[in-house]
Amino acid sequence: MNLRGPRERLNDKIGLGIWDYTNEEEETGKVYPIGYCMGWIEFSASNLKVKPDDLPVVKQELELRKKHKDKYHTHGHKDAKEAADCFRRYLIDNEISVGEYPPDAPCHECNLETCRMVFVCSWPYFRLCDKHSLGLFLEKNLVIDPVIWSSIT
Repeated sequence: MNLRGPRERLNDKIGLGIWDYTNEEEETGKVYPIGYCMGWIEFSASNLKVKPDDLPVVKQELELRKKHKDKYHTHGHKDAKEAADCFRRYLIDNEISVGEYPPDAPCHECNLETCRMVFVCSWPYFRLCDKHSLGLFLEKNLVIDPVIWSSIT
């Protein structure tokens, strides 16, 4: 399991007043910035260990991320909320997909039955019918609490 959330940078266990959104590997205890807080890393398909069958998808993913290159940073944030907001923006920009996910269930906005599911980081997150703008809905409803949350590795 990984533990994710905003964390204050420390120097000899003393807080520096600078925050990043981070991931902690529970097994190793390793903590590192994620999302835009990790800074831009110039990945290429040649320096990643990728199965040949996965190469086209990886290349497409790398190209999509380049359009947000200027949002990656290492300067940190003034508080936990700002770091969480940064990670929220990263998710909206990079980790949202839409697909069908039967059976039908009510739309989050209007209760119309729909099989359209919005995924965040590949996790089923909420239903949204075709009548509603994904972008406007996400801006209003996708909340990343400035607390640590866990995910399955």
